[in-house]
Amino acid sequence: MSPDFIHWSQPVENVYADGLEDIHLYTNATLPFPGAEHIYLAFPNRFLERRWVRRGQAAMPDTPGCNDGLFMVSRDGVHWTRYLDAWVRPGADPRNWTQRNNYPAWGIAPVSATEWSMFVNEHYGQPGTPGRIRRLSIRPHGFVSVRADARGGEFTTRPLIFAGRCLCLNYATAAAGQIQVEIQDAEGNPLPGFRLEDMDPLFGDEVDGGVTWQAGGDLSALSGKPVRLRFAMRDADLFAFRVSPAEHEVTSGAVAPLSPPTYRTRATYGEVRVRQVSSPPSLDGDPRDWDWSDAVVIRAPDQYADFCHARVVLCYDREALYVAAQVADPYPMVNTLAFDGDMRRSWSSDALQLHLQAVTGAPPAAAGVVINDIRLWYATGEGRAGCCIIPGNDMQQARVNPEGVHSVYRCREDGKVYSLTCRLPWPALSSPRAPRPGERLTACIQCHWGTETGDGLLCGGVEVRADNAPEVYVPESWGLALFE
Repeated sequence: MSPDFIHWSQPVENVYADGLEDIHLYTNATLPFPGAEHIYLAFPNRFLERRWVRRGQAAMPDTPGCNDGLFMVSRDGVHWTRYLDAWVRPGADPRNWTQRNNYPAWGIAPVSATEWSMFVNEHYGQPGTPGRIRRLSIRPHGFVSVRADARGGEFTTRPLIFAGRCLCLNYATAAAGQIQVEIQDAEGNPLPGFRLEDMDPLFGDEVDGGVTWQAGGDLSALSGKPVRLRFAMRDADLFAFRVSPAEHEVTSGAVAPLSPPTYRTRATYGEVRVRQVSSPPSLDGDPRDWDWSDAVVIRAPDQYADFCHARVVLCYDREALYVAAQVADPYPMVNTLAFDGDMRRSWSSDALQLHLQAVTGAPPAAAGVVINDIRLWYATGEGRAGCCIIPGNDMQQARVNPEGVHSVYRCREDGKVYSLTCRLPWPALSSPRAPRPGERLTACIQCHWGTETGDGLLCGGVEVRADNAPEVYVPESWGLALFE
């Protein structure tokens, strides 16, 4: 550094958080971060001297080497976080896969409130092709982000102190995505009025969008106090946040109210076949290797049928009943019921529900037979599978996660389908023994699909029934399970 361009301080080598010393960097394009000048940005060019793309005349004869652009950030100009995923790639144009291309130029040019411009060189050293400069359209403060995919995720900041009154986010979500923010004290306790549940999900795309909770968005009472911010996100990017000193325009997401939940009750299967297995099936949440030849298909009402449907298969051995399901669900594995909650509501969001007569030797229609109400769900808050078994529909006898029950859930990468595998020991089903081959028991299978918040019911489907009576909880209408 120099105050007069004549007298200079001693050079200080950069220190990189990744600790790597074999990365060949050219230029640096270092500058203060616009709007946050206490942070330095750098856009060095990375040189791979031994790489060589030859595609006709696309590479300089006998000259290996290609380049891309990196991004780095520092708070003191010495200690740097270096993102090794290329910020500028050579791209599909073969004329950029040679050395001395893709050099970021120094400077950021603001174009508007929602766009910055930066520039890189292209087509260096190509016979008969002039070199050129390409303009890059950049989201302000959008060089990196915290991203959550469709399965969702969250993070909490370290304690921070702000001066201001309105929290503003630079964020972008998918149409089905969302962001919620919770303010906590320095110890991580949610502050009243600023919990996740106090904020309607935020969705959209804004560079500087204000945040509000049901009680409002004025944070001036928290100014100067250490707090943490907890972000819960799904299919969304958070690029930056700040606290504005003045009131700020607030965007809020609105979700149209749902019509009352509807059920599809069909007697497609008067009887479900349950095959005996010689060894337990896989119970890792991935039932693709199960035998699905006798699966029951459950469909939601017509208005939801395209994205809410399921198939369920049962098998058994002397020790247990085994259940596997694959469920198409727009909001998979979202059920906010905790294990100490009201089990009467365990089916009122994403859940699989089975009714199965206890094995006592009594015929299905005999008086006094015990029919187990089995409810399986993934408890979002607990982060694991839940099971509630209610013998004879007597809630006072309900057992949550009985001994020996083992369930595993998995969500597909696209966030639109989940699967489960479950082991239900016969003693947990009030059964002193396993069914004998040829034995028939009263049975019914239901699938419930919940809302995106996991605290309400969207729709449901009911199969394995003797008739199409609209009332779901009528044992006389339920079908049979044939154990083979």
